[in-house]
Amino acid sequence: MPETFTARITYSTDQKSTLAFTHLNSGCHRVAYTTTELPWVFKMQCLDAPKNHNLEEWNKSFTMGIISTYIPVTYGYIETRISNMEVSFLVLERAAYTFKDCIKRLGKEEPTPLRMAIVTGGATTGVENLVKLAHAGLKPYDWHIGNVAFEDDDTEPKCKGFKLIDWSGNHTATAPLSLRERMHKALMQFSDCFKDLKKWGLVTPGQIHAHTWHIFMK
Repeated sequence: MPETFTARITYSTDQKSTLAFTHLNSGCHRVAYTTTELPWVFKMQCLDAPKNHNLEEWNKSFTMGIISTYIPVTYGYIETRISNMEVSFLVLERAAYTFKDCIKRLGKEEPTPLRMAIVTGGATTGVENLVKLAHAGLKPYDWHIGNVAFEDDDTEPKCKGFKLIDWSGNHTATAPLSLRERMHKALMQFSDCFKDLKKWGLVTPGQIHAHTWHIFMK
């Protein structure tokens, strides 16, 4: 995928604009881009993949009831061609930061009681919302720290304003599944993120406080 691209956008009001987008993050199936001119994220996926995650998320934002209160504002879905690639885009509001971003930032400093309380609060909020979705009849999935995000001011993270920024894998639970069975997979995905900070890129070689944070997170 390109590091940057220019998008010529026509709005439903017929207003037109040209925006420059730069690479923000990459996942297993998609690449996210952002622009400094609007608080937007464009999730891009090639359409030669077996599953169109963008279209699935776009549809679920309307049809999956409670999930709409946990995800960023979603503006639109687009299919287009870039060079020789057929691609889809999902356009959504940019969250201030992910839980991964928060841990990585705080982990550069000494793990004071305040910093540890912020991380503990973020983890608690993530699990509480996971439980709420399971109670509402969903089976949460892909609940890792790169998908759990927050909307408060990222100049001083407080882990407030929870949002789930990748929701394609969440689906309606079948009737026989107990509440525990609905939550188990997502809870394991979430807690596994704290076992190895290097695997998640949360510590760098030579980082002074890495060992102390690693013990705390475990």
